[in-house]
Amino acid sequence: MYCFLNQMIMIDNLIHGDFHKKNWKVRKNENNSFSSIVVYDFGLCFSSDSVEDNRTLWKSFEDNKLENVCEFVNILINGKLNEKDNEEIKMHLNNIFERPFNIQDILEKLLSVIKDKNLVINKYSLNIILLATLIEKLLIDSKMIESDIDYTNDTLRIDKVQARKADILSFCKTTNTYPELYEYINKDYKNMKICNLFNTDNSNLDFDDIEY
Repeated sequence: MYCFLNQMIMIDNLIHGDFHKKNWKVRKNENNSFSSIVVYDFGLCFSSDSVEDNRTLWKSFEDNKLENVCEFVNILINGKLNEKDNEEIKMHLNNIFERPFNIQDILEKLLSVIKDKNLVINKYSLNIILLATLIEKLLIDSKMIESDIDYTNDTLRIDKVQARKADILSFCKTTNTYPELYEYINKDYKNMKICNLFNTDNSNLDFDDIEY
């Protein structure tokens, strides 16, 4: 399920906008031990102007980067904010990552900014908000969103993010599915992890000759 959500948001940019529990099911496959997700009712599908916008939104919450969330506010609305507006938005959202992910909390803060600035949300943003409310419980129940960690602790947060990425890579490789998603997540995963403890390119460590 998590791979499917990643695929439609960050690869395909064709997003199912009505993804509640009655619009999908799990089907067992006769030829192997893996199951498939069957999705129904594609009457409310949408795309953003750019798949990079989708990735910016996803990663801003994944990485706890307030700057990226503020940047995404500019995508949510019709028109463009000036530098002063952006600074005020940062002030409104400055504690957004002090608690576990909660769509209601986030929406209240965003709507407060939008109302204060007399801004108009675009159609794409309304669809994103609807999707977020539909999948939040699903992600919490499946522990894709952790409710029991200190989100201000970068070490714990990064460990959780890396573990989720490793799960995606393992699933894609084992089932031979979602090849484009595998490439995208694998690149991101490698950038997060320490590949070599002793990097000889920038290390001043000297070792004595080994005696045989």
